[in-house]
Amino acid sequence: MSDTRGGVLAVRIFFSHSSLDLPTVRAIQAQASAMGAEVYLHEEHSEPGSNLADKLTEAIGRCDAVIVLITANAAPSPYVNQEIGVALGKQILIIPLVEVGMPHERLAMLQGLEYIPFQPEHLHEAITAITVRFQGIQESKHREELERQQQRIQRQQNQIQRQQNEMVAMAVVIVALVALVIYLETKG
Repeated sequence: MSDTRGGVLAVRIFFSHSSLDLPTVRAIQAQASAMGAEVYLHEEHSEPGSNLADKLTEAIGRCDAVIVLITANAAPSPYVNQEIGVALGKQILIIPLVEVGMPHERLAMLQGLEYIPFQPEHLHEAITAITVRFQGIQESKHREELERQQQRIQRQQNQIQRQQNEMVAMAVVIVALVALVIYLETKG
């Protein structure tokens, strides 16, 4: 996954879910992609023979956030729980989408995190909440990139200033040496 899309910093999202919830996932992915986000779904990155846990851990590490779709299908999934653990361990933002009616004890490692409640028949409400969160992430990425560019410009300006100072110092030394040579020639 690249970091830019059309010159704009793309928000990179890992979507943790049960494959049984793929229709809901696809609807959310379509909206996120329409906003310029890059969404990683393991179904779209098949690599037969590769270590799935390693591949997913690497993919999560490249993302800005992990959306976790918690449904009756996803809550017992060892992969979903492993992906949550990886995101927590890497301190990556987790955006839980929790199906209305899901018992709180089924949230496991997500207990204590604010989440977006959703109902499959009113998915647009959850998508609106995700859209607002994506915009916040995008703005944060733009601010961070602007700060990096400003720091790079400041380093370049400092380097130019040092070079100018060195050139002035060398010019002073050359003028002093020329003055010394002239002085010595007139003395001798």
